[in-house]
Amino acid sequence: MTDFDPLAKEEALRAESEAWDTSAPVDARPGDVPVIDISGYLESRSDAERLAVAEDLRHACETVGFWQLAGHGIAPAEIEAAFAAVRQFHALPVETKQQVLMDRPDWPLGGVGYLPVGNRKLPARSTGNENEAFIIKGDRDLGSDSNQWLPEDVVPGFRGAVERFSALLEQLTLDLLPLYATALDVAPDWFAPGFEHPFWRLRMTRYPANRGTGSPADLTSPSETADGERSSRSAREPSGFRRVVSDDPTSHSESAQGKRSSRSAREPSGFRRVVSDDPTSHSESAQGERSSRSAHVGEHGSGPEVPTTSGSEARVATTQVSADLDRKSREKYGINPHVDTTFFTLLLQDSPGLTIYHTPSDRWLNVPMVENAFVVNSGELLRQWTNDRFLSVRHFANSTGSSDRHSIPFFVNATRDYPMQCIPTCCSEDNPPKYPTISYNESQGVVQGE
Repeated sequence: MTDFDPLAKEEALRAESEAWDTSAPVDARPGDVPVIDISGYLESRSDAERLAVAEDLRHACETVGFWQLAGHGIAPAEIEAAFAAVRQFHALPVETKQQVLMDRPDWPLGGVGYLPVGNRKLPARSTGNENEAFIIKGDRDLGSDSNQWLPEDVVPGFRGAVERFSALLEQLTLDLLPLYATALDVAPDWFAPGFEHPFWRLRMTRYPANRGTGSPADLTSPSETADGERSSRSAREPSGFRRVVSDDPTSHSESAQGKRSSRSAREPSGFRRVVSDDPTSHSESAQGERSSRSAHVGEHGSGPEVPTTSGSEARVATTQVSADLDRKSREKYGINPHVDTTFFTLLLQDSPGLTIYHTPSDRWLNVPMVENAFVVNSGELLRQWTNDRFLSVRHFANSTGSSDRHSIPFFVNATRDYPMQCIPTCCSEDNPPKYPTISYNESQGVVQGE
């Protein structure tokens, strides 16, 4: 076991993330991202159902790092109400949303409120994230009033809808813990002490529509003018505040390779897998990584290597490199490539747009959208807790069509001061713990400034 410096790790991961080659994503095939239906387990809570689901979950977390959660018990009407709240908030004028701007000096809690289009937080990268979001968080010490809210008469019913949905997601988190414990061959209640007061973030995100220009073109709120968009993009982050999210390109452990990679996970009866049929859906985003790589190289005083030629050939080659750099500098991501820092993340989306690195096939995949299903992925804290047994996978997102895309990720962590000691079934004399016993406060809490 080596010393663990969360800030040094964050800087290393941020630098490495800019070298990820996302240039050739393909649409996922059925089974690439497993679909797991837990309805039988939730209805019966039987050992047989728990063991069956846990087997599929173990396979998904060890080989892919992402899976689709069906049969979770949250009614479609509740999901639609949550998305209605997202659209309601983001339809407001930018000036109104900036009343709850994240990290404004006169609000005591950082990391909550409105994050404008073009922000460089969550994740922090050399290029801005082409989305806008409203974020709340909660735990033992943070109640609803700790977060920023617009007045009820400005956005009627919004706060109540968000509070209700976050409570449903917190309960779903607790329902999933026995399945994760069983998948790791420990007692079903093994995680319970660490989640007496889970720390979570709820993010309600709008990705502006892609108008076919190579990057999201409509960066305004739906009701805004171009002037409003410029106001949004130029909104300053308060001086002295910066939150960064860890991104780990080394999170894809060798143990994930070769483990039942050809196996197709069960698809629930009557459930529909929908795979994007748009081969260009991520063409504009796939180039953004190269833009950040070019910027990163430029900061170190060197540029792309040009073959040694002479005369007009050299001038043509140099001109082409300059043109490529100029083009790449204009290309952006809805949200930049990163890995989550969480125990796990639950994601809802109203249209496709998520792209993940697929370890078994060693390529980037456009994830299909399964209606009313959550996309679930394990994060850095779970990867470390499992001694790299469960994957934490790099991913990014964009708006892929002519309409705005909305997503609702729920980022889940253990109780902030709970010491996460290597799970006993994930280490041995031959495979000792790679990470020290550490809490969220001592690891990601440091990075996030919390």
